[in-house]
Amino acid sequence: MRRDIIFAVSTIIFSIVFLLISIFNPARQTTIIGPNTWPTIIMSFLLGLGSIELVKTLFFRTYDNSVQDVKLSKEQKVNLMLLMLSLVIGVILLPYLGFFLTCWGLFYVLARIFGFKNKKILPLVSLVAVVLLIMLFCRVLSISLPRGVWIFESISGILY
Repeated sequence: MRRDIIFAVSTIIFSIVFLLISIFNPARQTTIIGPNTWPTIIMSFLLGLGSIELVKTLFFRTYDNSVQDVKLSKEQKVNLMLLMLSLVIGVILLPYLGFFLTCWGLFYVLARIFGFKNKKILPLVSLVAVVLLIMLFCRVLSISLPRGVWIFESISGILY
């Protein structure tokens, strides 16, 4: 029970800090959707979820003291490390390769890590997912995405 309370309180504190940062950011625009909209929405939801978790933990849960910690198998640990490593590499490559190529590769790798077996259709599924994200962010929300440098900027220029 103590772990759940610590988790809920730390989630609430984290979301409040970053919610305040996103609200009082000097780059905030007067338009409805700006650079701070998504962080504000996400931190608001996180604050609500942390509050719900705290209330559920304090008032509605009963605990069995004999509950043991969950043990991960070796394969699950390797997959978790590959997941974190691929996300770090994706973040590092994003400004250089651009959104399109980085996310296409990242979606492919993440799908393989999560067990997508069909190697023939996987590149197409990754491509469709990236194109849908580009349409959402560039066309619908008018948010510019990283284009990359050198030849990668030209490749990204074809789509957005």
